[in-house]
Amino acid sequence: MDRQAPISYEDVSRAATRLIGRGAKVTIDALYEQLGRRGSRTTIHKHHKTFLKTFSEQGMTMLPSALPEALVPLVEDFWNQAVLAAGVGFDNERADYDHRIAELGGAINQRAERIQQLETLLDERETLLTQKSQQLDQRDRTIGDLERWVEGKEAEVGELKHDKQALETRLAEERVHWSERYDAAKSDWDRQMGADQIKHERLVDHWMLQLDDARQHISDLKLRHHEDRERLQGEVRLEKARADRFATDQAKLEKRIDALVSDCEQLEHGRKALQEKLVASDEAREQLAENNRVLARDSEALEAEMGALSQTNDKLVRDIERLRS
Repeated sequence: MDRQAPISYEDVSRAATRLIGRGAKVTIDALYEQLGRRGSRTTIHKHHKTFLKTFSEQGMTMLPSALPEALVPLVEDFWNQAVLAAGVGFDNERADYDHRIAELGGAINQRAERIQQLETLLDERETLLTQKSQQLDQRDRTIGDLERWVEGKEAEVGELKHDKQALETRLAEERVHWSERYDAAKSDWDRQMGADQIKHERLVDHWMLQLDDARQHISDLKLRHHEDRERLQGEVRLEKARADRFATDQAKLEKRIDALVSDCEQLEHGRKALQEKLVASDEAREQLAENNRVLARDSEALEAEMGALSQTNDKLVRDIERLRS
C-alpha cells in the first residue's frame, strides 16, 4: 500500500481559499475534510496558524485575483463571525480554566488543612509515645527497687533461719549438759546412800534443788525456744505473704508493661501510616502544582493566540475598509 504524501502549507492554503470562496468557516475539521482526510490535525493546525498570520499581514491580496467582488462582503462577514466565535470560544475556555484553577486551589487548601491536621495528630502521638516511654522507664526502676527489697527480705529470712538453727543447737547442748549433771548427781546420790540420814536428806534436798533449777532452766529454755520459733514462723509467714503480694504486683506490672508495649507498637504503626499519607499528600500537592503550571501555560498561550486573532481581525477590518474605499 502506497503512503500518502505529507500535507504541505500550499495544500492547506488552497483548501482554506476554497472554503473562503464558498463562504464556509475555515476550521481544522473543515480543512481536514477539504484535504480528503489526509494528514494529521496537528500539521493542519500548524499550517492553519501560518495561513492566518500571512492573511493578517497580506490581507485580501493573498486571495486569488479572480475573487468576485460579491464575495468580499461574504468574506468579511465570515471573518467577523470567525473572530467572534474565536472570542466566545476563548472566553469559554478561559472561564473553564478559571473554574478548574479555583477547584484545584480549593483542593490544595483542603489538602493543606488535612496535612496540618495529620501533622498535629502526629505530634500528639509522638508526645504520647514519649510519655509512655518515660512511664516504662519509671516502671522498670520501680521493679528494680522491689526486686532489691525482696532480695533484702530474703537475706533477713535466711539470717532468721540461721539464728533458729543456732538456738536449736544451743538447746540440744543445754539438754546434754543438764542430763550429764543429772546423771552425775544421781551417781553421787547412789554413792551416798550408805551415809547417814541427815547427810542423805541434805544431799537429796541439795540435788533436788539443783534438779529443780535445771528443770526450771530447761523449761525457760523451751519457753524461749517456743517463743522464738513462733516469732520466727510469724515473721516467715509475713515475709511469704509480702513476697506473694510483691509477686502479684510484679505480674500486674508486667501485664501493664506488655499492654504499654503493645500501645507503643500500635502508635508506631499509626505514625508510619500517617507518614505514608503525608508522602501521598505531598505527591498530590506536587501534581496539583504541576497541573496549575500547565494550566497557566495554556492560559498564556490562549491569551497570546487571542491577541494574534485580535490583531488579525483589526488588520482584516483595515484591509476591508481599504478595499471598500
